[in-house]
Amino acid sequence: MARVLYSRKKLVILDDVFAGLDRNTESQVFARVFGPSGLLRQQKITTVLVTNRANQLAASTQIIALDQAGRISQQGAYDKLCCVRGYVQTLSSQPGSGAAEQDDLTSVEKTIVARASPATSNTDRVAELARQTGDISLYQYYLQFAGTGTFILAVCALFVYSFCIVFPIVVCITAKYVATVMPLSLFVIYVIQKGYLRTSRQLRYLDLEAKAPIYTLFVETLDGLATIRAFGWQGSFRRHGHELLDGAQRPFYLLNCIQRWLGFVLDMLLTGVSVLVVFFAVRLRSQTTGGTTGVALVNILSCHQNLAGFVLRWTLLETSIGAVSRIRAFSLQCPTELREAVVQPPANWPQSGSILVQNISASYSGKSSFILCLLQMLDLDDGSITIDNVDLSKITREAVRSVFASVPQDSVLFEGSVRFNLDPRGVVEDSRMQAALRKVQLWDLVNRPGSDGSGLDSLIGDLHLSHGQRQLFSLARALLSKAEMLVLDEATSSMDKETNKVMQSLIRSEFADHTVLCVDHHLENLLDYDVIAYFDDGSLVEFSSSSVLLQQSNSRFQQLLEG
Repeated sequence: MARVLYSRKKLVILDDVFAGLDRNTESQVFARVFGPSGLLRQQKITTVLVTNRANQLAASTQIIALDQAGRISQQGAYDKLCCVRGYVQTLSSQPGSGAAEQDDLTSVEKTIVARASPATSNTDRVAELARQTGDISLYQYYLQFAGTGTFILAVCALFVYSFCIVFPIVVCITAKYVATVMPLSLFVIYVIQKGYLRTSRQLRYLDLEAKAPIYTLFVETLDGLATIRAFGWQGSFRRHGHELLDGAQRPFYLLNCIQRWLGFVLDMLLTGVSVLVVFFAVRLRSQTTGGTTGVALVNILSCHQNLAGFVLRWTLLETSIGAVSRIRAFSLQCPTELREAVVQPPANWPQSGSILVQNISASYSGKSSFILCLLQMLDLDDGSITIDNVDLSKITREAVRSVFASVPQDSVLFEGSVRFNLDPRGVVEDSRMQAALRKVQLWDLVNRPGSDGSGLDSLIGDLHLSHGQRQLFSLARALLSKAEMLVLDEATSSMDKETNKVMQSLIRSEFADHTVLCVDHHLENLLDYDVIAYFDDGSLVEFSSSSVLLQQSNSRFQQLLEG
């Protein structure tokens, strides 16, 4: 939204931008942006706002209400539509629709900046040295997965081939001439490849690192195509892409140059060796013949090709082994999510679904972060969470997550059929899936005319589900699971009133014997929950039933509910 305001366009389109905000933040932002003295009115910007929030309708000059079929059901000013029976009047009569705007911010974001130490650890020095000079353990790591036996067999076969075919020719015919120059040649080749590897390995790393921003730009551009086109940023992104491409080509070009340089140096080395052989043959012509000299030159050419091929392939291996290095670093440095179970939960765990949270402390601070801790997706710094006297940190993460069904704020739908998205493991009967879809009122959409009859084999992408329908689909998936506990993480934030009513009714009827944890900014949905936990700035402020909190005059929950 800040980007929209900064662009100062004459026409702005906003699609349900307040979905993820709590009531206080929503009121403050709406007043400062859409209010009588808001930025949009000051800049005289025409704004199209798609919303289902009743408290935002009064600030509009024209309202267009759409029915479920996408047709206009009502149109006009807010005062006029409130007096006419219809969707706007129904929406305006819902509890909490007249939330007052507040002028002062009630929360302060705290940012902790950690100053990086300029000192370099020994681990970093070792890694940098290995990056420049190579690391023999990389080859050990590679051979571990490539197969040590296969590698030894290949080396033995190469040795037999060289000894039986090439080596006798060199020994029997040209040993004394080649022996005079071979040690020097090998030393020169070693020096050349050593210096070449130092440079080529660094350039190879630079080449890979320079390409990473291009891949990132591609992904971000694909994800933000609508935004780029809406703001007219095509030219800017195109120029940025050209700049990144030019920068990525520099190390690639230099790497190609030093590869050509290596080939040139090896050719010059061959020339020098050939000159030396001819020189000795001329000076010692009484001890040699033209035939042996010719054979020596031919073998020098063959030997040069073998040495050059060996050096080029060795350097190519050294520059390409960086991929193995990154894989090994990832496998060694990144902690695994898998953990061994200290205790085994009972077979019928959990029975009552009782959750006990004791003095927990974790990174980040928020309601969703608490849900992540509960699902063991965020490790605790301190404290513990137990369910039916079983400490979640002492059992496997898979065991913890198997007892939860979740409906997140943005439901994830995979490419494939409706059946696969409802039951990826393929263990649920079609009749149960159809019943679940009927309960969430999506079966008519799935089993539309033209489908194969069952509708479950329809591609999920062809249904073009809205955000609210995706949430209902996720709830249907939760209905099919055998989880004893349900987690709702702002699942109704982008729903209209009718869809929210359907979801709340299903939660209360289908999950009546389940433990339900709900994170919600629509406080009306929480009034009949057994216990309400109010978080502020990462800390638990209030914890009691809604009836008790509503009776307390200083209750934060009551103040937030009354607006």
